[in-house]
Amino acid sequence: LFRHYESLSKFFTRSIKDDCRKIAKDCIVSPCDGRVLHYGPVTSTTHLEQVKGITYSLESFFGPKWSKDNSSYLESMKSKQKDTILYHCIFYLAPGDYHRFHSPASWKPIIRRHFHGELLSVSPKIANLVPGLFCINERVAYVGEWEHGFFSFTAVG
Repeated sequence: LFRHYESLSKFFTRSIKDDCRKIAKDCIVSPCDGRVLHYGPVTSTTHLEQVKGITYSLESFFGPKWSKDNSSYLESMKSKQKDTILYHCIFYLAPGDYHRFHSPASWKPIIRRHFHGELLSVSPKIANLVPGLFCINERVAYVGEWEHGFFSFTAVG
């Protein structure tokens, strides 16, 4: 497979073929060709789960809170509607996966934050060993809104 490309960069940034896959008509779809490592509701007001029992800080991941209100970090993300639940999903792109991202939903990005950092492997094995890996690595966080309230899409190097 690799021999069909001039360089590793050309392999990772190759264009998607038009007939490669059909996109579901659902309100949210997978943004990439990765494997889901972890997903579910955000149950802590201060941390997200990286993998089984290993967490990272919401503030370390997203940076300083963007809202000026006095609510907790998590509450500032949620919709103002009562009983809103925030969900998250972590995808792992293996070296052979198509490495472009596509919008997972119809949403409006409002804030873009770039965090300089390391480029440690985010393989499941390393993610199990390095607490806060997603906060240590370089990443770009897009924060905005969709029909259900808060929406964020963050790519971690």
